[in-house]
Amino acid sequence: MNEGVQKGHDLQQIYMQKKEIIVEKEKKLLTLLGDYGFSFSQANKMMKNKDVKVDGKAEKKNINLLKGQRVTIFYQEKEFESKYEKIFEDENVLVVYKFSGIETAGQNGLAGELNVIAVHRLDRNTEGLVVFAKTEQAE
Repeated sequence: MNEGVQKGHDLQQIYMQKKEIIVEKEKKLLTLLGDYGFSFSQANKMMKNKDVKVDGKAEKKNINLLKGQRVTIFYQEKEFESKYEKIFEDENVLVVYKFSGIETAGQNGLAGELNVIAVHRLDRNTEGLVVFAKTEQAE
């Protein structure tokens, strides 16, 4: 669920987006935020500002999440410039939906950012599913 929320301040109002996530499998909070395209520094800043809630309680630590917990994230639209959406991941393979305008391969592309090996590539201006190998054996 994504919706706009007002966060009031004395002289200005900042419009925040709200996203609610139900945890599907156990993982660390920072890992979950990364799965939704937030960088490590963005996620830490959001937690410091109490913009991440787990089951309604503001969370400042990288806790272990349990299946079924509800994570609510408040963020400014400009903070969330996602390059991809994680579709599937196991110990050998990562599948993402790459958005247009993003390189697939190379150190400056998703492969370099995610520290994986591109099994194939999509042109920079093409969006779609991309498969990455996480191990040499999977390549």
